[in-house]
Amino acid sequence: MLYQAINNEVMVKKLFNLMMRDIEKIPERKKFPRKILQENIRFVERWDEGFLSKVYNKITKLIKFNPVRVLFEFSRIGNNCYISPHTEEDKKIFNLLLYFPNRDMSEFDKNRLGTNFYKQSKDNLDLWESYTMEENESENFYKNYNLFYKTKFSENKFIGLIKSSNSWHDTNKFSNLKEDRKSFNIFFTSISKKSFVFSVTFVIFNSELISLRSVVRFHFPIPLFNERFIILIRNSNKGSALA
Repeated sequence: MLYQAINNEVMVKKLFNLMMRDIEKIPERKKFPRKILQENIRFVERWDEGFLSKVYNKITKLIKFNPVRVLFEFSRIGNNCYISPHTEEDKKIFNLLLYFPNRDMSEFDKNRLGTNFYKQSKDNLDLWESYTMEENESENFYKNYNLFYKTKFSENKFIGLIKSSNSWHDTNKFSNLKEDRKSFNIFFTSISKKSFVFSVTFVIFNSELISLRSVVRFHFPIPLFNERFIILIRNSNKGSALA
């Protein structure tokens, strides 16, 4: 099962080890609470919201440790919908994305349904505290940033990014889709102050809302296996999900 394969100590440490060299280059990661150290990544037992968890959260702050969790999101994007440019929420450290194209999907659709990545060409609009742009803000963004890479919407590979102030990405506005654009998103984020939970997010794109999304989010304790979480030095957002 993909959940067990990703959310375990061995895999998480391998992924952070793979990302660490680039994470350390990000200016916002130079100081606590956003700083991450490889040696401080380790698992701890998890419990539900209550007095002990509140005490634990205060202690981890004092000793400069922040708990981090792995979140999973199932996403569907339909016709006349898109995701506006964003750099990801502050709480997100890095993301992985798995596409699910139809078996008979054309090369044309595979080439247009991927994720777009941008770099600055004129005015600097980079920001750490990302948010969902309005249409006029997106137009201004495209005047100042150029597309430098576009992923292909193909199967059997992970696409990912490390959150930074210039990790700009979005999706095109889709039309004439035979089926919705489907993806499985994996976020490595700081744990919410509220509780330790497994979060499943169903993202439903309403064509009438254009880029706005109606999100139905279910949070529930998960006694699936040895309830464990990652702890590491850092913090994290405010924006949209990985596209």
